[in-house]
Amino acid sequence: MRGFYTKYAMPIDPLILEQDFETPNSLIEGITLFTNILKEYQEIDKAKHLPFLSELSLFIQDAWFSVNLKSGVNLRDREKLYPLFKEMQRLFGDGLNSVSTAYRGVKLPKIAGPTALSETYPDSMEDKKLVNHLENLAYGLRSWTKSEQIADEWASGYADDTWEAPDVRDRVVFKIDHPKVILNADPVLNFFKGINNLEKMFDEKEVVVYMKNPKVKFIIKRGYTYLVSVQDMG
Repeated sequence: MRGFYTKYAMPIDPLILEQDFETPNSLIEGITLFTNILKEYQEIDKAKHLPFLSELSLFIQDAWFSVNLKSGVNLRDREKLYPLFKEMQRLFGDGLNSVSTAYRGVKLPKIAGPTALSETYPDSMEDKKLVNHLENLAYGLRSWTKSEQIADEWASGYADDTWEAPDVRDRVVFKIDHPKVILNADPVLNFFKGINNLEKMFDEKEVVVYMKNPKVKFIIKRGYTYLVSVQDMG
């Protein structure tokens, strides 16, 4: 596992990284701080550690919850959250880190060709550049969901109020069976009930998934949405 958090298993499109935002140094330092503290515990008494847990919940809000709004830990640094989420899952996840299927809804980015799927379907799998873009969108430490409906809402823009945006982009819902779940949000949120800013740590039904080497298996069009089935070959 040495070097896991800094070495990419597959190259991220440099155009994606060029458009990424910068991670504040305070967040990078905070990841290390909170990870090291959590590693010291075999279990945490909620009643005795409310101030610390409150600080942790606020930190996760800053580092993770608004990454889609270009705030928090950027894509280049995202994997640095892996050890922190792993410790949170160990202490607060109630052992529930296995899900049968996970989904991730996105709009196709402009650098991939915003309507590339519409233009190439049903032969989209033959477009190697497009497939590579799709695999980049699935790669790494990302927010997924156990709900296909929630993924559809993200793909359509209803989840983040971008559905009225003037630009036209293809809607994509990724699907993976038996993913590598780093953190299952529901039991974690349940542990943190009653602590401030609970609702801004994670979404309900959210799972943090790490994809080391995603490969597109097939693409199916369903109405206005393209279902992209992926498998982690890592």
